[in-house]
Amino acid sequence: MEDMNQLITDLEHARRMSKEWTEKASELSKRVIDEADRLKLPPTDAIAWRFGESMGSAKVVRPSTIKYDEDRLQATLGSDRWSRATKTVLDTKALDAMVADGVVEIGEVAACSEVVDRSPYVKITVKKS
Repeated sequence: MEDMNQLITDLEHARRMSKEWTEKASELSKRVIDEADRLKLPPTDAIAWRFGESMGSAKVVRPSTIKYDEDRLQATLGSDRWSRATKTVLDTKALDAMVADGVVEIGEVAACSEVVDRSPYVKITVKKS
């Protein structure tokens, strides 16, 4: 059986290295993007680079998404088309407030719900000395 203390020490070390690497990778990514902008590289161009004995390529990806002004869209579409384009979801905070206010009985909620276990994980706390 492995030593639990050593396992947790190794886990914390890996977590710290991962955080440092994430920060370094973020910094380097920003530098690559800045250099690609300075060189005015077209968005479709890949950058060739040597990786040890191999060659690789990198591309600056500039993702985008659509942000909707939902109030304006709802007014534009009208209630019938708006209701067809949207869905109602449970607001658990509102449900909790209704239980706390006595509007809904806890038994009603309990009859319609169950506790589902999630994957376990290890939480490490390091005390500052």
